[in-house]
Amino acid sequence: MAKDKKKQNAGIKTTRASAVSGTPTASILHIPQKNDEPVFSFGAVIQKYRNENGMSQTELARIMGTSRNTVTNWETDKSRPEIDTIRELCTLLGIPLYELFNIPSVGTPTASENRMLNQYRKLSPVSRKVVNNLVRNMLEEETNARDDLLRKNYGIISLEATPTAAGIGCPDTGLPPDYFFVKKNRRSSSADTIVRVSGRSMEPKYHDGDLVYVKFTSGADDEDDVVCVYHEGFIIKRFRNRKLYSLNTAYDFGDDHEFDDIVLLGRVLGIVEEDDIPSPDDIPILEELFASEIREFQERYRSDC
Repeated sequence: MAKDKKKQNAGIKTTRASAVSGTPTASILHIPQKNDEPVFSFGAVIQKYRNENGMSQTELARIMGTSRNTVTNWETDKSRPEIDTIRELCTLLGIPLYELFNIPSVGTPTASENRMLNQYRKLSPVSRKVVNNLVRNMLEEETNARDDLLRKNYGIISLEATPTAAGIGCPDTGLPPDYFFVKKNRRSSSADTIVRVSGRSMEPKYHDGDLVYVKFTSGADDEDDVVCVYHEGFIIKRFRNRKLYSLNTAYDFGDDHEFDDIVLLGRVLGIVEEDDIPSPDDIPILEELFASEIREFQERYRSDC
């Protein structure tokens, strides 16, 4: 197309096409980082466990053989006990050393858990058996309730391996889609697939890396956002008067391109929001709950390749 020609967008064909391909290679979540980390207080830990033991500063001072003013200084971080005193304090109040010194600990019992364990050890064998059965039944009930809630709230949808360009087009990767868990809602239930946006030409509505729900369709209405494919690849644009437009005016769509081969693939239903995506802890559980659906998904797309 000659450069001195008037810029224009061409009409697009509204022929039904097969799905684009996609993968979970990018995150859409724009999560603000927290920089205001709480300041650790040695004395606050002593105060916490003293209160949990129902002990006043005066009582603690008497047992430790020191003054109330010294205990106050410990709890306000004006001074710290000697090593031997720390050992005695931890034993008396049940303070774990890792907590007193703010050392990360994975799987170490808390003071309350240790107290419960000590009480459990005092039980008779018969009583221990009762407690074991009670705990096992409670865990089973909670696990079943959690699994039922996850299965009720989430489902599987395809995430296409080929992103859709907000610019001039993303070439087809030729890879099959991957499964993706999303919360069940109006948009996810209506969508046929999810695709990743690449580029900035559809800002401010869609940003680079966003995931969007797409409904396959052979037609579109004015002001619909659509996913199309043409000789340069997959694109996401605004549809108006049978032409395609970028929302970001800094990225015009039309120069030096021929549009007689554009095919409409689907209509964009909206962005996949942060709340639509399960937590990292829930994903392994969902994979176990949806194991048969995942196998069917993988077999279906493997046979299509």
